[in-house]
Amino acid sequence: MKQKIFILIRRLGYISLGIAGSLFHKKEKGVIVFCYHSIANDSWRFSVNFEDLKKQIEYLLKSRRPISIEELLSHIKGDKIIREPAFLLTFDDGYRDLISIKTFLQEKGIKPVAFVLARPDEANREELDSTRLFLNAKEILELKAAGWEIGCHSSTHSDFSKLSSDELRFEIIRAKSELEKELGFPIKYFAHPKGKYSGEIIALVKEAGYEAAFSMDNGYADFKNNTLSIPRIGVDRTHTDKEFTYFTSPLVMFIRKLIN
Repeated sequence: MKQKIFILIRRLGYISLGIAGSLFHKKEKGVIVFCYHSIANDSWRFSVNFEDLKKQIEYLLKSRRPISIEELLSHIKGDKIIREPAFLLTFDDGYRDLISIKTFLQEKGIKPVAFVLARPDEANREELDSTRLFLNAKEILELKAAGWEIGCHSSTHSDFSKLSSDELRFEIIRAKSELEKELGFPIKYFAHPKGKYSGEIIALVKEAGYEAAFSMDNGYADFKNNTLSIPRIGVDRTHTDKEFTYFTSPLVMFIRKLIN
């Protein structure tokens, strides 16, 4: 019940703020990184129906340019600033149903990032709150061939707040080397499980040699960001079409960042 009330309040808030912002002719701006999980027509909160995803992408393409993760990092580092509104898609956990959107995103010229587990057979299902199937190595390589970037989302997606330093090293550093050995190419990016991080976690991510890491902090991705905790905005099945329309309006983004 509490969750339903929260979702209703959030929905009304986003739509109201979006409409208010449009009255002052506030146009879309900034670079935004979106975080999705599963693409499926079921009741799990973190799955999004394929048809809904298509609508969301079509809407984004009307006002934003899709960018690659390399372009994003160049922007954050100040090497090549992106002036127009832009977006990057990321997908956490590495579920097999991502294969269903491979062709669609490729046709749209979108280069997403899939963050996968190094040891999916040992995944912490309680933390994930899901029993759905993961991508296998062959499927991951199919995404790679279709223009996707592949990153690491830890070894097992355990609750990092409960792990020892040695266990954290296994989840962050060992995971990178195991994925590289299995897949045959460098793993340069990391996504913090559930977006949570600490000073110790950031230090281990840096020690592992990742070029960038992503959190779930709300906000635009710009030169103010630490490349090891880049903010993302989560999208799930509770977001209606109308709500998504105002999802990234300047006023909504300002409030999201303020609350965060």
